Amino acid sequence: HFQNIHCFIETKGEGSLQDLTMEIIGLNQSTIITQAIEGSIKDAVMMDMDGDQLPEILLFQQSPGSGSYGTIMAYTITKQNKLEKVMVPGIEQDAVLGKNYMGHDRYETAKGRYLVHYFP
Repeated sequence: HFQNIHCFIETKGEGSLQDLTMEIIGLNQSTIITQAIEGSIKDAVMMDMDGDQLPEILLFQQSPGSGSYGTIMAYTITKQNKLEKVMVPGIEQDAVLGKNYMGHDRYETAKGRYLVHYFP
Protein backbone atom coordinates (compact mmCIF):
# COMPACT_ATOMS: atom_id res chain seq x y z
CA HIS A 1 0.00 0.00 0.00
CA PHE A 2 0.97 3.63 -0.41
CA GLN A 3 -0.71 6.17 1.89
CA ASN A 4 -4.42 5.26 1.60
CA ILE A 5 -4.13 3.43 -1.72
CA HIS A 6 -3.99 -0.37 -1.64
CA CYS A 7 -3.16 -2.71 -4.50
CA PHE A 8 -4.02 -6.41 -4.54
CA ILE A 9 -2.53 -8.61 -7.26
CA GLU A 10 -3.39 -12.21 -8.06
CA THR A 11 -2.48 -14.55 -10.90
CA LYS A 12 -4.18 -17.83 -11.69
CA GLY A 13 -3.55 -20.43 -14.31
CA GLU A 14 -1.45 -23.37 -15.31
CA GLY A 15 1.65 -23.28 -17.45
CA SER A 16 2.81 -20.14 -19.19
CA LEU A 17 -0.61 -18.51 -19.64
CA GLN A 18 -1.91 -16.75 -16.55
CA ASP A 19 -4.91 -14.58 -15.72
CA LEU A 20 -3.84 -11.44 -13.88
CA THR A 21 -6.25 -9.56 -11.62
CA MET A 22 -5.20 -6.28 -10.02
CA GLU A 23 -7.54 -4.41 -7.68
CA ILE A 24 -6.80 -0.85 -6.59
CA ILE A 25 -8.67 0.46 -3.54
CA GLY A 26 -8.52 4.07 -2.39
CA LEU A 27 -9.19 5.83 -5.69
CA ASN A 28 -12.39 7.75 -6.50
CA GLN A 29 -13.80 4.34 -7.27
CA SER A 30 -12.30 0.91 -6.79
CA THR A 31 -10.61 -0.25 -9.98
CA ILE A 32 -10.18 -3.83 -11.13
CA ILE A 33 -7.97 -4.74 -14.08
CA THR A 34 -8.01 -8.25 -15.51
CA GLN A 35 -5.92 -9.49 -18.39
CA ALA A 36 -4.24 -12.58 -19.73
CA ILE A 37 -0.45 -12.58 -19.51
CA GLU A 38 2.24 -14.90 -20.76
CA GLY A 39 4.70 -15.81 -18.05
CA SER A 40 4.48 -14.83 -14.41
CA ILE A 41 4.54 -11.79 -12.16
CA LYS A 42 7.74 -12.03 -10.13
CA ASP A 43 7.28 -8.94 -7.96
CA ALA A 44 5.31 -5.72 -7.67
CA VAL A 45 5.99 -2.39 -5.97
CA MET A 46 4.20 0.88 -5.31
CA MET A 47 6.39 3.97 -5.07
CA ASP A 48 6.37 7.65 -5.99
CA MET A 49 8.82 7.74 -8.89
CA ASP A 50 7.91 11.21 -10.19
CA GLY A 51 7.68 13.08 -6.87
CA ASP A 52 3.99 14.02 -7.18
CA GLN A 53 3.04 12.39 -3.84
CA LEU A 54 1.02 9.75 -5.73
CA PRO A 55 2.22 6.21 -6.36
CA GLU A 56 3.23 4.41 -9.47
CA ILE A 57 2.52 0.68 -9.54
CA LEU A 58 5.13 -1.55 -11.17
CA LEU A 59 4.60 -5.23 -11.93
CA PHE A 60 7.68 -7.19 -12.94
CA GLN A 61 6.77 -9.87 -15.44
CA GLN A 62 9.00 -12.75 -16.53
CA SER A 63 8.46 -14.62 -19.79
CA PRO A 64 8.37 -18.40 -19.85
CA GLY A 65 11.24 -20.32 -21.38
CA SER A 66 14.99 -20.34 -21.05
CA GLY A 67 15.51 -16.60 -21.69
CA SER A 68 13.40 -15.42 -18.75
CA TYR A 69 12.90 -12.07 -20.48
CA GLY A 70 11.65 -9.35 -18.17
CA THR A 71 9.04 -6.71 -18.87
CA ILE A 72 7.48 -4.06 -16.69
CA MET A 73 3.78 -3.35 -16.51
CA ALA A 74 3.40 0.15 -15.06
CA TYR A 75 0.50 2.30 -13.89
CA THR A 76 0.29 5.74 -12.32
CA ILE A 77 -2.31 7.40 -10.13
CA THR A 78 -3.28 10.79 -11.57
CA LYS A 79 -4.08 13.96 -9.64
CA GLN A 80 -7.71 13.20 -10.52
CA ASN A 81 -7.27 10.01 -8.46
CA LYS A 82 -7.58 7.70 -11.47
CA LEU A 83 -5.41 4.84 -12.67
CA GLU A 84 -3.56 5.23 -15.99
CA LYS A 85 -1.32 2.76 -17.79
CA VAL A 86 2.26 3.89 -18.45
CA MET A 87 4.16 2.52 -21.43
CA VAL A 88 7.60 1.17 -20.50
CA PRO A 89 9.80 0.38 -23.51
CA GLY A 90 11.64 -2.92 -23.47
CA ILE A 91 15.43 -2.98 -23.31
CA GLU A 92 15.52 -4.74 -26.67
CA GLN A 93 14.22 -1.52 -28.26
CA ASP A 94 17.38 0.36 -27.26
CA ALA A 95 19.89 0.31 -30.15
CA VAL A 96 22.93 0.03 -27.86
CA LEU A 97 21.73 -1.89 -24.80
CA GLY A 98 19.43 -4.17 -26.77
CA LYS A 99 22.11 -5.31 -29.19
CA ASN A 100 23.25 -8.31 -27.15
CA TYR A 101 20.27 -8.54 -24.80
CA MET A 102 19.44 -12.15 -23.91
CA GLY A 103 17.02 -11.82 -20.99
CA HIS A 104 17.57 -13.06 -17.43
CA ASP A 105 16.44 -9.67 -16.10
CA ARG A 106 16.45 -8.61 -12.48
CA TYR A 107 14.88 -5.43 -11.08
CA GLU A 108 15.46 -3.52 -7.86
CA THR A 109 14.21 -0.26 -6.45
CA ALA A 110 16.52 2.32 -4.91
CA LYS A 111 15.79 5.17 -2.52
CA GLY A 112 12.05 4.58 -2.88
CA ARG A 113 12.04 6.34 -6.21
CA TYR A 114 14.38 4.75 -8.72
CA LEU A 115 14.21 1.54 -10.70
CA VAL A 116 17.40 -0.39 -11.47
CA HIS A 117 17.32 -2.96 -14.28
CA TYR A 118 20.04 -5.62 -14.33
CA PHE A 119 20.70 -8.13 -17.08
CA PRO A 120 23.78 -10.12 -18.08
